[in-house]
Amino acid sequence: MKRIPPAVTYTILRLLTFFVPLAILLLLGFNEWFSAIIAALIGFAVSLVFLRRSREQVATAIYRKRTGANEPTHDGSSDEDVEDDIVEHAEPIADEGDSTDAAEAAGAQSTGEGVQGTSESAEADLIGDADTSAGETARAAAERDTNSK
Repeated sequence: MKRIPPAVTYTILRLLTFFVPLAILLLLGFNEWFSAIIAALIGFAVSLVFLRRSREQVATAIYRKRTGANEPTHDGSSDEDVEDDIVEHAEPIADEGDSTDAAEAAGAQSTGEGVQGTSESAEADLIGDADTSAGETARAAAERDTNSK
């Protein structure tokens, strides 16, 4: 027997969460527009609360199809756990007095951050742009920790 795709199951359940309340409200004699609006709100609330697992299966199936991944992508660890592992295993950062890499110095001057190693620059590195990698964030956190000691 062939398994029904999660998207089809989720779509059918979502339609049922709309049409069942709509039919009940119409049978009770409510106005068509009022019934449709209330049925949509009920359908949204019910699907948000009770169809989470089905919605996650659809999202996983779409992700796998787009990326070609065959194994689950979520290993049970949260973002905070991953960040903590990175910070704990990060290499120590050199002190302010040590020579810095020329590329880091040029990058600091072009962004206007000023002197590397200050707590303001470490906070700016932590906040950073969305394209900041986890390694750079870990280095900034380690630098902040060493500067606060």
